[in-house]
Amino acid sequence: MKKTQQILATIISLIILTFFVGTSQADVCVEDYNIDAIDTGGDIIALSGCTEITGDLKIQSTGLTNLNGLDNLTSVGGDLNIQSNNVLTIISTLSNITSVGRGLYFVKLIIEREGGTHKKTS
Repeated sequence: MKKTQQILATIISLIILTFFVGTSQADVCVEDYNIDAIDTGGDIIALSGCTEITGDLKIQSTGLTNLNGLDNLTSVGGDLNIQSNNVLTIISTLSNITSVGRGLYFVKLIIEREGGTHKKTS
């Protein structure tokens, strides 16, 4: 039941995000950010207007299948770390990122490829 409530809260937050993305201003977000299972939708909303994150971005154990809402992001100044997202299959939303300052990490992630097959990273 708790997982269902978290998923429902995430879906509601993403619906709200859909209505506000068009009105948000692009911005440089100064600090490290974590998108996690605690307030996934809120985390995405907080970053939806960011074009640049000066610190690290960690996306961990979210229950998300995609990263919709992060398509404005073009730069991460620190590490970009995506790990333990067992149902995250689509990361193409991050295709606007042209620079990562330090490391790029994909750990325990299933990525959808052409033809509908999946590859699990380790």
